[in-house]
Amino acid sequence: MASSVKRKFDKYWGNIENQNMLLYVAVVLDPRYKMKYVAFCLHKLYSEDEVQTIMDSIKGALGKLVTFYAENESDKQGGTTSRPRFPVVDPDEDDTVNIFKFGFEKEYFQDNATEMKNELERYLAEPNEDIRNKTFDILAWWKISSTKYHVMSLIARDVLAIQVSTVASELAFSTGGRVLDCFQSSLSPSIVEALICC
Repeated sequence: MASSVKRKFDKYWGNIENQNMLLYVAVVLDPRYKMKYVAFCLHKLYSEDEVQTIMDSIKGALGKLVTFYAENESDKQGGTTSRPRFPVVDPDEDDTVNIFKFGFEKEYFQDNATEMKNELERYLAEPNEDIRNKTFDILAWWKISSTKYHVMSLIARDVLAIQVSTVASELAFSTGGRVLDCFQSSLSPSIVEALICC
């Protein structure tokens, strides 16, 4: 039994490249724990080099999520399907106006991206909520904090909605043995298909 459990652990958690970063991101999005708790737990399980690798991967995943959600949000606010990467030069305006317009728009988009990154840094720097609070509602907290952390609240809304199962994926999808036992071996194919789909 111990060997079987160890094989499962090694499969899902032993190789740090195969770990699902969204599980860590979900913990970071809990304002009671954030990165401090993740680092604390990782130090109990892995070597210092492995902890640093995992922490860098978590920060990278968070950074990519913030960038993705910030770009999608700016697309929605602008009413366009995709934001142009470079400002559009108006041929009807003289070169002086275009130079100023180009420079301002470039700086505007850089500031906007920096502001979104700062939102993540502000969230992580803010003191954690009290972990002893038994009535803490994480979804209510993100709803209230959505004005302060707009992009982060959008990420939390999507990531925290993902259901985590403790059932191994092979077991969840191999239902044939449970449906077709020795008492049900004469079922028609359509009935077997209906049972498996249910």
